[in-house]
Amino acid sequence: MRRIFTLAFTLFMGGAVLAQGGFEGTMEYKVSLDGEKAEELSKVFPQSVTIKIKDKKMLGKNTGGDISKMFSGFIFNGESNSMFLLSPGLKMAMEIQSVPAGTASSASNIEVKKTTETTKIAGHECTKYIVEEQEGKRGKVEIWATEDFSVEKPKNLGNITGNMFLQGIDGFPLKVVTSQEGTEIKMEVHEVRKESVLEENFKIPEEYRVQPMDFSLLSTMLPGLGY
Repeated sequence: MRRIFTLAFTLFMGGAVLAQGGFEGTMEYKVSLDGEKAEELSKVFPQSVTIKIKDKKMLGKNTGGDISKMFSGFIFNGESNSMFLLSPGLKMAMEIQSVPAGTASSASNIEVKKTTETTKIAGHECTKYIVEEQEGKRGKVEIWATEDFSVEKPKNLGNITGNMFLQGIDGFPLKVVTSQEGTEIKMEVHEVRKESVLEENFKIPEEYRVQPMDFSLLSTMLPGLGY
């Protein structure tokens, strides 16, 4: 259960890439689950994720599910290469720490394969990529990415960010399907809006305390995951 959570949590960090080339606006994702643990996990995971993008900044906001009560979303700043998970209940912004360049990580165990399959999602042509562990083969991720948006990837933000999965993938992910232990978690864009986004969206609330992210908190905050 811990592994499928980590894979799916990374899915929601799929916003750890930034659209450039003048894109500013909002992407609306729907989240759905199917399989053996779908009923159990549906109480935990969001029903939707909204991502707002402006210049080199990104805001992700979760809606629904127990995880949204603890982590409402994230703020990513490409200029400072920093990411914060937001916890309204704890009034905390938890920073995902950078790691030194060249440091070994589980990303080295990840293999990305580009396929020839294409499809249109929300009006954008997407190519399918398959992401698997080279050892263990405990799970699989399918990513459908469009090159309609050029992207900038964050550097050295650790294993649980989108950087872990998006190396070797060209473009912006509009659909991500995580499969493991007989359960499938799908996150897919249903609307892309080019619109003005206020700078205030990317500011950490003044009343929030900033501290390093501690994932051991998940065991007490979301015990149903068996983390």
